[in-house]
Amino acid sequence: MLYIFLFWVYFFIIFYIAGICFTRLSRLILKIDIPSPHFLTTIWLGITFITLLLNYLHFFFKISEFLHTILFSGLCLYAICDRKLLIRDLLQTIKKEKYAHFVFIFTSLLFLYVGKYAIESSKNFDDGLYYVQAIKWIKSYPVIIGLGNLHGRFAFNSTWFLTGAFADVFYFENKSFHVLNSFVFLMTLVSSYISLLNFLKGNKKVSILFNALLMIPLFQASFFPEYFISSNSPDLPVALLIFQIIFCFIYFLEQDNNPRQQHLLLTISILIFFAITIKLSAILLLIIPLYMIFKNKINFKICSHLTIFFSLLVAPWLVSNVMLSGWIIYPVHHIDLFDYDWKVPKKQLMGESQWIESWAKAPGLPPEKVLAGGFIHWFKPWYEKHKNRKELVPFLHLTIIHMVMMVFFWRKMKPYLKKLWILYLVLLLCIVFWFFKAPDLRFGYGYITSFWILILSIMLIVPLEKINFHEISSSVLVTLFTLYMLAFFIQFKIPDTVSLFQKELKGHHGVRTNDYITMHRLKIKVPKVQGKCWNAELPCAPHPPADLMLRKHDLAGGFRRRSLVYSNQ
Repeated sequence: MLYIFLFWVYFFIIFYIAGICFTRLSRLILKIDIPSPHFLTTIWLGITFITLLLNYLHFFFKISEFLHTILFSGLCLYAICDRKLLIRDLLQTIKKEKYAHFVFIFTSLLFLYVGKYAIESSKNFDDGLYYVQAIKWIKSYPVIIGLGNLHGRFAFNSTWFLTGAFADVFYFENKSFHVLNSFVFLMTLVSSYISLLNFLKGNKKVSILFNALLMIPLFQASFFPEYFISSNSPDLPVALLIFQIIFCFIYFLEQDNNPRQQHLLLTISILIFFAITIKLSAILLLIIPLYMIFKNKINFKICSHLTIFFSLLVAPWLVSNVMLSGWIIYPVHHIDLFDYDWKVPKKQLMGESQWIESWAKAPGLPPEKVLAGGFIHWFKPWYEKHKNRKELVPFLHLTIIHMVMMVFFWRKMKPYLKKLWILYLVLLLCIVFWFFKAPDLRFGYGYITSFWILILSIMLIVPLEKINFHEISSSVLVTLFTLYMLAFFIQFKIPDTVSLFQKELKGHHGVRTNDYITMHRLKIKVPKVQGKCWNAELPCAPHPPADLMLRKHDLAGGFRRRSLVYSNQ
């Protein structure tokens, strides 16, 4: 387990330096004074910056140890050249924390809590289905033209797989897919705890309380530890990224149109652009920067720079989509712009889209039956499956309570509702879109949780404003810390916790395969059971099409379907 701790520290150094570097570059480009962002925002900007570079480099190179070393060396060189800024920023962050020792102890306990799950092998179905194989392709070759013809899921093209491939190197190769999701989960918990301390010290803002209350769902969510912390699933990071975007946006709304806070438009927009490339479901968040531009009457210069950032972040992702599948956004069949020989058949594309939607609504039933039956047909089985989920119950209960409180305490809540109404609207639109399109909880967790935490924050901020925490903060902190320690050791037991240090980081599952020969003599590995390839030899797919063939003489040349030479129907 010591290796996980070392890797977390290593990740923190890399992404923190990359985030500071990205902020410095933004200052030079925009020629405005951008203050150092929140430490978690800095880390997310660092992840965005490195993934952006990987997206461009992957057109020409595989994501290998050599490329990792080059990027790391570049960051080290920047750190040496800009060491004064890095040291000053780090010291300022530490000085801001009056209770830094509590943060350190709490973080140490979180190491044990998160590490307990991160060290285990992934139980996530999609890891075996395509996550691991997608990362293996990224590590073995540059972008493979027509890879979606081998297996449609490879064309989903989440940029989080690039970040996962970047992390899966050196001694940790074939193992560190455990570490990346657990790292961002750990950092989010630390950020939430720091916000709790700041709130107790008297910083009584809705944004601070919102971030502090995120500890509740992060510890409560039943599916995080078992299926997502030890996975390379993009569902967890995009949910955590949505939390950070909402936190930054609330902070922006609290500034009352302060022109000095216009840099938040850039930060929030970049994070949203990145979230879209991880998971397309984040696309409705674009309403946020559009509102910020309209509300604050942002000048043309900043808007033009924002357009450039959007192009830099999204353009390589769109080009990769076309190279992998022949479609600009997979599996959206409505945007049909190209007719390349590697283009995935439209019938397959529509089937993929229908299966995702139907599985989210009524798993196990045929897509045609679910979608043809309409809302009445799928809502009952969906409700039976989700009615007792701990993640959804607070959303329903708090929404009702909030509506009642708005009636009886309208005057006290009005100032907050007046500032935050746009956030209510955006989150509700996202939830409605999620519910009718693909209501699997993991797809909408970021929106649902943000909404009920926002409601809870508004409900609590009114009575808590009158309480002077500063006089009792030390005793409260000690009490919270003691209760957490007791709860932690009661749940995990001291002997089990100690034994964690003796465990090794587990790698991917092994899998037995058969050889399948297509009609064009292309040999594909097919898993013998469960239809999951895991870390099998390339190329592997659970159900390869019979007419699959190589575009050139080897795998690096890509794939196509023989039928595409004649038709794309």
